[in-house]
Amino acid sequence: MLVLCSRMIRGERTFIRDLVSEKSPRWENVPRMSCPGRMRLSAGAQERLASSAARPIADAWCIAGRLEDSCMDRKPPWLELLDPTADVGLRVRAPALKTLFARAAWGMFFLLTDVRAVRPVDTRTVHVEADDRAALLVKWLSELNFIHQVERRVFCRFVITEMSSRSLIAEVSGEPLTSATNVHMEIKAVTYHGLSVRRESGIWKAEVVFDV
Repeated sequence: MLVLCSRMIRGERTFIRDLVSEKSPRWENVPRMSCPGRMRLSAGAQERLASSAARPIADAWCIAGRLEDSCMDRKPPWLELLDPTADVGLRVRAPALKTLFARAAWGMFFLLTDVRAVRPVDTRTVHVEADDRAALLVKWLSELNFIHQVERRVFCRFVITEMSSRSLIAEVSGEPLTSATNVHMEIKAVTYHGLSVRRESGIWKAEVVFDV
């Protein structure tokens, strides 16, 4: 189920979903994405989210941690955008832990830019370590965001080559930012607020919130 938004009602998150029944072997179509609430997005980003069903959008599929561009008429059903108070977050689902972390990275860059337009021009190795899986997710996304901000780069493809509960090694591909790159927001930090990485009924799930 691709996402829509959440709002805080009496201290609890209420998620608004708009689903349709048409399915493909990998995806469910979701007709529209609307984000009221307090997301501090640029006007262009708000328009992109509000009108995403009006034009084709690249989806992605992920097997064994590898994220690839796929057809242009569906969106990934494993990604939800959360709007808890003034911050922005993601909820991600995947059949494997490597895939979960790859999809979380893709989702973060979906928030940052038009990730479908990013080209995998070059590839680098990223290695992070932490005390547990949840902290590892924060370190992983924080490292990618650090590279994005300091080196002015965006990424679109994430291959987790080695992973344990406390470390991961990944090959990430992307390209430098240019004057033509549309950056929708700045992520100040990947937070521990509402952070979770868990396995339920054979499906890995994660929630992470960004300070924007």
